[in-house]
Amino acid sequence: MKQEIRIKKSQMKTIDSLRLAMYILAKFGSMNHLKIHKLIYYIEAYHLAYFGVSIIDDEFEAWVHGPVVTKLWHKFKDKANVYDGLVIRQKYKIPIIKELKEGLNRNQYEFINAVLTEFNKRTPYQLECLTHSEWPWVQARKGIKPHRPSSNKISKGIMKSYYKKKLFS
Repeated sequence: MKQEIRIKKSQMKTIDSLRLAMYILAKFGSMNHLKIHKLIYYIEAYHLAYFGVSIIDDEFEAWVHGPVVTKLWHKFKDKANVYDGLVIRQKYKIPIIKELKEGLNRNQYEFINAVLTEFNKRTPYQLECLTHSEWPWVQARKGIKPHRPSSNKISKGIMKSYYKKKLFS
């Protein structure tokens, strides 16, 4: 992923964060809230860095345990707690995967899978620690004590700049 790809911004497509979460669950199986939010965060962060545009419209908030898309939190909060796994039934997996693949261009689809392959190896706690060590989350939580709630937005501009440096250095 060291070489930047040149694709017109008009060819880039966005996807609903819920559809992206469903795809991740269909592809990798049961996963808890912590991990699903962090994987979506890294997909968005590196998509911004690599393609120059967002893949999801949602903003991330700098919660105590890392970046969170509040829409997803509210959608899943009654289906599992922070540490229990969210699950997709087997009969829905193939249609969900097919829908995402057909909804994005090939470069985006392959990019998502490359990011997931890299970050899905990590535990939810490792991903939490990683986000806590990186500037976008740190900057959004500036002045907030570690265990205090926050609804501060993580700047997509800062995400793009920060992860572009990591990606191309």
